[in-house]
Amino acid sequence: MVSIKIATIAAVLSSALSVTATNFHVNRGCIFVDGTNVCAPNTISVNDGNAEIEAKLDQPQHCKVTFTWPKDYGDVFFGADNCFYDSNGANINGQCCR
Repeated sequence: MVSIKIATIAAVLSSALSVTATNFHVNRGCIFVDGTNVCAPNTISVNDGNAEIEAKLDQPQHCKVTFTWPKDYGDVFFGADNCFYDSNGANINGQCCR
């Protein structure tokens, strides 16, 4: 009985300590994600539920903004319209690079 409780506690602690990264997808062009250049169709792994994005690199006034999302999201997408989406295609909290 004690060994079952210890195993259960160990499993709970292990899952609480594990970090799940989010796959950050770029739909078109190239952007910087936390200072790393990422071009479509490539992805980058982000752990914190936020990332500093620099986009519109081909324009004189490109933008720099920090996007945030729930840490448990498996995939997020930077759209061709410079807005930020979840895996269902819904904009995340109205976030766009303007």
